[in-house]
Amino acid sequence: MPHKDSLKAKEYFKQYNILNFEKRKQQRLARKDEIKKYMKKWRKENKEHVIKYRKKLYSENKEEILKNLKLRRENNLEKYLIRENEYRMKNPIKVKHSKRAYNLKVTYNMTLEDYQRMFDTQKGKCAICKKHQNEFKYPLHVDHDHNTGKVRGLLCGRCNAGLGYYEKSDIKEFDKYLNNHRKELN
Repeated sequence: MPHKDSLKAKEYFKQYNILNFEKRKQQRLARKDEIKKYMKKWRKENKEHVIKYRKKLYSENKEEILKNLKLRRENNLEKYLIRENEYRMKNPIKVKHSKRAYNLKVTYNMTLEDYQRMFDTQKGKCAICKKHQNEFKYPLHVDHDHNTGKVRGLLCGRCNAGLGYYEKSDIKEFDKYLNNHRKELN
């Protein structure tokens, strides 16, 4: 090392890097594939370190990162829209149903295929009122037992809500109330 004083050494290397910038750039470019391969291997071997570093970096600069992403999207909006459309064309089902598939999996531990099988078994009709899904604005709801979490069938929104209220209330009181009114009418 040419200097024992750390400030002088820092200044020396700063000047060295400025003077030799192009030379070092050419060296890096010549070894680009080798460096890329090494970095890929290193990241794979040090996953925890990389994740921790990225989380720290993101948490410290979250606002700035989000602002830059928003700016980049605004400046290259046409490219982003083209890329999004290409992705949608290649993966139509994935994009269309990804949120629904995620919710079904998390809430009821079922896949879109399970839902479709159940839908086909019920011939697209509510299990209680027997009206077809085409008569409703939204798809049939997944009915499940709140105690066990077991899926029972597919219901329209009205039947699902009614069944939910019915389950939560005292059934004997419902029967008592209806019987009293029936006696009054007769």
